[in-house]
Amino acid sequence: MFVQEDRMLERDQSTAQTAGAFLGDMYARWTLDCLVELAHAISDDYFSSPEFYQGVAAPDDIIDLWLSYGAAKNFPNKDQRHTLAGAIFGASDGYSATNGMATNDAFHQNRAPLFKACIAAQTATSAESRDGLNQQVVQALPNFQSYLGGFPGTAAKVAYEQIKAVSQTSFAILRSDTVSSRFIGTHAHISEEWPLQTSDPNGDKLVAECLSKFKGAGNMPKDFPTLRAQAPAGKEALDTIVQKQTDLDDLVSKTYSWAMFTGLYEPPNGKQ
Repeated sequence: MFVQEDRMLERDQSTAQTAGAFLGDMYARWTLDCLVELAHAISDDYFSSPEFYQGVAAPDDIIDLWLSYGAAKNFPNKDQRHTLAGAIFGASDGYSATNGMATNDAFHQNRAPLFKACIAAQTATSAESRDGLNQQVVQALPNFQSYLGGFPGTAAKVAYEQIKAVSQTSFAILRSDTVSSRFIGTHAHISEEWPLQTSDPNGDKLVAECLSKFKGAGNMPKDFPTLRAQAPAGKEALDTIVQKQTDLDDLVSKTYSWAMFTGLYEPPNGKQ
C-alpha cells in the first residue's frame, strides 16, 4: 500500500513538474507577444521595401510568416494567439504594461492575492513578522495552484505548441543579421539566447528602432528591457508555484521579483 502511495505521489509530482515547464514557458512567450507582432511587421517590410534588402539572404521562415500568418499551422495571428494563450493567462502582461492597468481575467484575479502576500512577506521587517506573513502566502497559494492545475490537458498543450512555434520563428527573424543590418547596422549581432534566456543591448536597440518605424504594429511596451526581464521572472516563479513540494522562501522570492517587474505593485514604504 505504501509503495502504491509513493508511486502516486511521484506521478503527481512529475505531472506538476511537466505542467510547470509548459505553463512557465508559455507565459514567458505570451508576455513577449509584441515581438511576434514586430516580426510580422518586418516580414511585410521585407517585401514592401525590397531596396533595403538587396544582396542579402532572407531570414529563415520570413516568407512563411508573411504568407501564412493566421492561415496555417504554427503561424497563428494575434487574435488566434489571444484565444490560445488568453484562455489560460488572460490579457498578455506585455500589452497591459502599455497602460499600467491591472486586468480582471481569472489568471490575474487568482494571481493578485499571491502577489500581495509574497510582497508583504519579502519586505517583512523582522523574522517574527515574516513567519506570520508566510502563512498568508500559504493561504493564498492553493487557489492559484488550483487554477493553474486545470490546464495540463491536450488542448492547452496544443495551444502551447502553436505559441512556441510562432514565437520561435519570430525571435529567429528578429535575431537574424539581415534584420539587424537593416535597422541597427551591419555589425550589430544579437545573441542566439535573446530574448528568453539573456538580455542583449543590440536586441533592445532593435526593438526600439522597430517600434519607432512600425507604430501601427499594435500596443507595444514603452519599457521593453523591463518587459524582457519580466518574462523569465514569470517563468521561474510559475515553475516554482505549480510544484506541490517546494521551498517557501524560494517561492516568495521569485514571486516577489515577478510582481515587481509587472509594475502593478509596490512594496510597502517604497522598499525594494
